[in-house]
Amino acid sequence: MGFAPQLVDINGDGLKDIISGSYCGDAPQPEGHTGHIVPVKDENGKPVSEIFAYYRQIDGTYADRVHVAISHIHSACSPVDWDGDGDFDLITAARIVLDKSSGLGLINLMENIGSRTEPRFARPMNLLEGLEIKTAITSAEAFDWDGDGLLDLLAGTEWGDILWFRNEGTAEACRFAEPTVLKEGSKSSKAEKPWGNRLAIFVTDWDGDGVYDIITGDARTEDITEKFLKEEDRPEYEQLKAKVDEYSSKVSALYEGKNYRRMNAKERAELTKAAQKIREEYRPYTTPYYRKFYKTRSHGYVWIFRGIRE
Repeated sequence: MGFAPQLVDINGDGLKDIISGSYCGDAPQPEGHTGHIVPVKDENGKPVSEIFAYYRQIDGTYADRVHVAISHIHSACSPVDWDGDGDFDLITAARIVLDKSSGLGLINLMENIGSRTEPRFARPMNLLEGLEIKTAITSAEAFDWDGDGLLDLLAGTEWGDILWFRNEGTAEACRFAEPTVLKEGSKSSKAEKPWGNRLAIFVTDWDGDGVYDIITGDARTEDITEKFLKEEDRPEYEQLKAKVDEYSSKVSALYEGKNYRRMNAKERAELTKAAQKIREEYRPYTTPYYRKFYKTRSHGYVWIFRGIRE
């Protein structure tokens, strides 16, 4: 699946191309192209995410998928002329950074070390060095949000927050502050709020009033089990669901207050073993519940958060 695809003239030929990040381990081909899903792996054979492009042709069609760069897990990208040299660089965002020793962060810069017409991107550089980000970043865009002439970072998150990282450095040496929450989401995928999770963001003056707005795309999963439940199955369903809810509460309590990413190998193993013990205890209830009753519908909406002139 493509993450936050954008239309932009990547190769400077006057035609708007498509550029996108991707899910870990695969990249999609558009209809009519060879191979629907293309596996993506690094030099060690491990699944990774890819930044890819489809260059638009003069006749309006798109050429086959072009590899742009290898990125980190579950990546999204946003083109921007970061260094003011006239070509597009890339801001990339990741929900997960598994290998801390890689030096990569949740928001990274890939500088174009090629040219405007023949882009070639350097290895990602962590833009949030020194900041401890406690939420998963799902998209990011470089934009001068406060009008001080420096590019800041805006980000969408897993649970629907919109964050602003103010650039407190200089044009030559950026330094980003702790994030300011522009719009608060939730701490859980089950929380009640109008918009969903896993936000992809785009900054623009949507209504032409001179104040910048933020457009977001979300993802949501709705539980539609009740719509398909037969009355004769309700007693069994309610019995199983009570056990499933009990199971979820125990697992949540187990992970409450623990930072899995900061644990050592022994601590992770012990936590995983404890969680597995709970899973095995409740498997006689969870397995028939999810196989027989549980049904969901996944979809998303596009939202606009209008800026207010102060």
